[in-house]
Amino acid sequence: MSSLRGRPHPLLLPAPPGLSAAKGHQTHAYSIVYSEEDEVVGKFLMDNRIPIPYERIPKPMIQAFIAAEDAEFFQHKGIDYKGITRAVFKNLIAGRIVQGGSTITQQVTKTFFLTPKRSFLRKLKEVAYSVGLEHKSHQRGDPFPLSQ
Repeated sequence: MSSLRGRPHPLLLPAPPGLSAAKGHQTHAYSIVYSEEDEVVGKFLMDNRIPIPYERIPKPMIQAFIAAEDAEFFQHKGIDYKGITRAVFKNLIAGRIVQGGSTITQQVTKTFFLTPKRSFLRKLKEVAYSVGLEHKSHQRGDPFPLSQ
């Protein structure tokens, strides 16, 4: 039986893969940058990126990234329940998906450990892996374990 923090997963989900698997992972995922007019400005493949150690990233860059992507990054443990709840209500009011509730950690687990296919089981794995990744990174004292 898989476990997370020494407890079994409620749905017998596998424990998250080791961080070394993610560091060596090659993916063809890309980032899309949009203009204020919602037009695609560019696409950036992960293959074209050069990873740098966390210590070399300027503090204002980290603060801006966290403010834009996951304002509660240093408070939650991989899952931001308040953010998910807010996104659900905004999406219900709009009648379509206008906001996501995923944390940075969830985005990392989806990119490095899972497929982009949307399903309830994939989302459950994303949650379980995110909690496990946060647990491992806090044990090591590294807020961004995949940055090195």
